[in-house]
Amino acid sequence: MPFIINKYGEKVHVDIDLDWFSQKCALYADGAELKDVWILNLYKNPLSSHNDDLELIKQIYLSKEPSKEQIMYYLHQEGLSRYDIATIEKGYTLDWEDGSDE
Repeated sequence: MPFIINKYGEKVHVDIDLDWFSQKCALYADGAELKDVWILNLYKNPLSSHNDDLELIKQIYLSKEPSKEQIMYYLHQEGLSRYDIATIEKGYTLDWEDGSDE
């Protein structure tokens, strides 16, 4: 029989259909939240690499949206220069509240 564990470390048996439950529900603890993340994608431009496709050089995950100056820094760190490309994607990551406000 399925069980959950309470805050005292005790097993509590529950009478549920786990197949149905896993298809219909998502169970999270208190404090679960989606936090913003930004993904900085750095590409080598096809014009500078003599290739028809963009070549992904690196993906950098950030907790705050990067400024243009930060993007320029990351481009330089990866050896990229004029005509190479940086894109930013906004996404979300599942996390738990920790009481801090970044």
